Amino acid sequence: MKKFTNLIRVLTIVSLIFIIFGCNGSDDDSNCTNTEYFDINGGFGGGGGDGGDGGDSGGSGGVGGEAGDGSDTSPLPYARCYLVTINGQTVDDCNGVTIETEADEEGIYKFENVRANKEFFIVCYDPEMENLKVSTFVSTVGQPPGFEMTDQDVMPDTTVVSNIIKETIKSGQEVDLKALKEERMSAIKNETDPDLVLLAKSAVELFFNMYKVEKINSTFSSLGNSAEEGALEDLFEDGSLDQPGLASIKERVETFVEEKETELGTTIEEAKEEVFEIPYNISGATGGGGV
Repeated sequence: MKKFTNLIRVLTIVSLIFIIFGCNGSDDDSNCTNTEYFDINGGFGGGGGDGGDGGDSGGSGGVGGEAGDGSDTSPLPYARCYLVTINGQTVDDCNGVTIETEADEEGIYKFENVRANKEFFIVCYDPEMENLKVSTFVSTVGQPPGFEMTDQDVMPDTTVVSNIIKETIKSGQEVDLKALKEERMSAIKNETDPDLVLLAKSAVELFFNMYKVEKINSTFSSLGNSAEEGALEDLFEDGSLDQPGLASIKERVETFVEEKETELGTTIEEAKEEVFEIPYNISGATGGGGV
């Protein structure tokens, strides 16, 4: 009877070890990351295994930037950010939990040990307003070992470009996605494309009103999900906000859009048709180095 009691005690202890530390007997969960997108060794060189379609021969590095509402003084403090594949799947760990990082109080986020030669989207949101998600496209194709990409900002205007890229991917068109992003973001920054500038500025105004003015926790953008329509897609249809949940900001946003249409000499409908037209004529379009 004493031996049986001791056996029960041993089995109980073993069970507790499994529960606390997992079946490998360790609290180290480094092997539970997504090795297709993250180098668990933080290495500077290629490793064994193919690292997914994009490979891992380029080593790894850091990817980061600012998550914000598009204005100069309004970051998304402590935003949560995660990766999404170009096929629309969240990048999860081996337990199926989405891998996230938290921005600091200035909205600055960073992912460590991201593999080179990958293409994906980064989505960020205020944890208190999870439906107001913004995104950007990121390409680590051609980055050297130990790279540091610190300019991958995630804003309402980058969300517009992100959605353009998603539509391009869906079309099956062979386009250098990295070049497409750079060309579109440059056009916004330098205001060389009135149609794109109208969409980008309207997106910033819409997000600001949803986030700062009225705290409307409706979906900001479907982020390329055709099964859902966010406020951004609603606005881009005809320059008006028709969703009931947006009634409190409807007049402000629509007035802003009308003023920008006059200033830029185009309309939301025309801008959407022009900007989202496929195929694109992007210099150096040779096909992406996808995931």
